[in-house]
Amino acid sequence: MVDPEGKQLRANALAIKEIFGNVK
Repeated sequence: MVDPEGKQLRANALAIKEIFGNVK
């Protein structure tokens, strides 16, 4: 079962990781 909300959460986590990576 694919959960759209889970996909969105994963995309958000990826974006946050990228932002933090840029800040570091």
